[in-house]
Amino acid sequence: MALTRCVLRAPRVVLALAAIVSLLAIALTVRDLKFHTSRLDLLNPDSDYNKLWLDYLDEFGEGDDTVVVVRGENPKAVVETLDALGERIQQDDRHFEMVLHRVNPAPIRAKGLHYLPIEEVAQLEHALDEIQPILDGEWSQIRLDVQLKAAAEAAATPASNAHPGVTDISATQRSTEHLARLGQSLSTSLASESKEYASPWSIAGVLADRGDSPLESFNQWDGRIIANDGTLGFILLRLIEDEQRALDPTGRAIQRLREAVSQIQPQHPDTTIGLTGLPIMEYDEMQASQSDMIQASIVSLFGVACLFMAGLGGVRHPLLTVATLLLAMAWSFGYVTLAIGHLNILSVAFGVILIGLGIDFGIHYIARYLHLRGEQRDSAESLVQTAGTIGPGVCVGGLTTAIAFFAAWFTQFTGVAELGVIAGGGILLCLVGTLVVLPTMIYL
Repeated sequence: MALTRCVLRAPRVVLALAAIVSLLAIALTVRDLKFHTSRLDLLNPDSDYNKLWLDYLDEFGEGDDTVVVVRGENPKAVVETLDALGERIQQDDRHFEMVLHRVNPAPIRAKGLHYLPIEEVAQLEHALDEIQPILDGEWSQIRLDVQLKAAAEAAATPASNAHPGVTDISATQRSTEHLARLGQSLSTSLASESKEYASPWSIAGVLADRGDSPLESFNQWDGRIIANDGTLGFILLRLIEDEQRALDPTGRAIQRLREAVSQIQPQHPDTTIGLTGLPIMEYDEMQASQSDMIQASIVSLFGVACLFMAGLGGVRHPLLTVATLLLAMAWSFGYVTLAIGHLNILSVAFGVILIGLGIDFGIHYIARYLHLRGEQRDSAESLVQTAGTIGPGVCVGGLTTAIAFFAAWFTQFTGVAELGVIAGGGILLCLVGTLVVLPTMIYL
């Protein structure tokens, strides 16, 4: 009652202050409120399973690739589309970085042994060990008598498994194979009129018997990222965030990427261009959730207002209650910005919650006020009596509801915890709006 008497002494000042606070809250929200689309933001960062993922991000970075996918039945058309779109994307260095359109395979060929199976690498290593003395300059090792002596010594040496990944054959078998290659080399050199050479060393056999090695496919690679027999092509890139767009920092880059796709697509009708990757999916989820929540809020607000007006048989007081609710929701957005700093795909639904629960305080207040006003009482006296009769009950109801929401803060699910804090604070602000702003509107 004392609070109501206080605000009724200067109702215009109270209403003006409430409007100013609402405008400041909206400005703060537009400037600083962010929208977290990552699923990591829904999980507790202190949980064991999430710590493993955070350690991975610390090691390899948290940036995710955006993937442009080109699909077509004609591999040539896919390549042409990839080249045209890749060049277009690479020119826009304000919105895209680390564009992986076509790789220069020449520097990678020096690392070609990394693409071989471990068995083949071990065979090459063993063959190199065999000719290492010759490579070091001991040319006497190529003499025929030295070769025969070495073969005899190898036959008497126990087998070893010196190379992990390869099961070593017996020394006798290795010696026999070497003698066979040596004999073949000698016979070829003596019998061939063209002076052909057949190497007696095992490394020649290893290199000749590789067959369809991954290196052969790699040597034929032109650097484009192609799959499925050339019917699928890919371009990888990173989106540059716009620091001035707190709510969707990658939104402008995604729009530019889709503009580039829409311009290139008509020029290549034989292919289909699509976008995927975690940044694209999270952005689309954010847009869908924001759009859906805005529509749901409008529908719920309209439905609540219509039902309120039908129940009371009037228009003015329900609209005043809805206006008070809108002011309280504006305050709530400012509270979210200061207390949490962001919304996620769960907490974005808090607007619908406030409309459904926050309007209850105004309904009780208006119903009691109209009952007292119908007894021919003065407006100011009716407002004071309303606050005195139902004020304690409304306050207790608001506090208990807020406590129930705040209790969600102790859960291990960060998305639910943040929703509880946001909804609890919003309920309290709706209660304040009902007890402070609504009486001034009714009085004026």
